[in-house]
Amino acid sequence: MDRTLERSTMRKVYLRLLPFAVLSYVLAYIDRINVSFAGLTMRGDLGMSAGTFGFAVGMFYWGYFIFEVPSNVILEKVGARIWIARRFGLSGRSAGRGGNRRADIDRASRPRWLVRSAGLAGHVHR
Repeated sequence: MDRTLERSTMRKVYLRLLPFAVLSYVLAYIDRINVSFAGLTMRGDLGMSAGTFGFAVGMFYWGYFIFEVPSNVILEKVGARIWIARRFGLSGRSAGRGGNRRADIDRASRPRWLVRSAGLAGHVHR
């Protein structure tokens, strides 16, 4: 009895979760290569070398990873409803405030935006 129950359960898991996991993997791959496609023209516009662009993209992903992991730990403790609402509110506030800035101030605020977008620090002030 246990063996048949295990088989039927695993079959349902495979049929329901595996397609979603494969789709998520494909979308993550497309997202990663989109940065490369953007870099083809953006590097020339910004006057960056390939090595500098690769370093910048790598730092973005590392920074996001460093702040996203603690954010997910807090999400488990606080709950998704509160945490996601807080993240959306902060993203909207940051986007709204970003439209009224000069370019030099905007460059200085990008690391703060990264921290906010990762969901970790709602208390980061200018």
